[in-house]
Amino acid sequence: EKDEGFDEISFDWAKEGACQSFMKEWKQQLKTTTRVEDIKPGEWFNGRFREWQKTLQSWHAKANGYKALIAKKAAEKQAREAKRAALAAAKEAKEKAEAEKKAAAAAAAAAAAAA
Repeated sequence: EKDEGFDEISFDWAKEGACQSFMKEWKQQLKTTTRVEDIKPGEWFNGRFREWQKTLQSWHAKANGYKALIAKKAAEKQAREAKRAALAAAKEAKEKAEAEKKAAAAAAAAAAAAA
């Protein structure tokens, strides 16, 4: 094009519109397929990346805090259930001991009455 510094442009193999669209597609294809070996991120990208890392780290902290809270609640529930089971077992053992004691006393009373 003339704005790129050329004095004259001739379109020998196609019309001007077709040539311009072909060149535009060719340039875009080169841009997408050419490998850039020495690319380095700029200051804008580095700033955005640091922000992203902070945000991601806060999300991970919140997720881990939530997991810890759930685990704590589950552990507390399990401890309460274990305590209830222990109290129920102790109560049952106490009732069984009292029943055996009453049965032994009744048997002793019956043996004393028979004698």
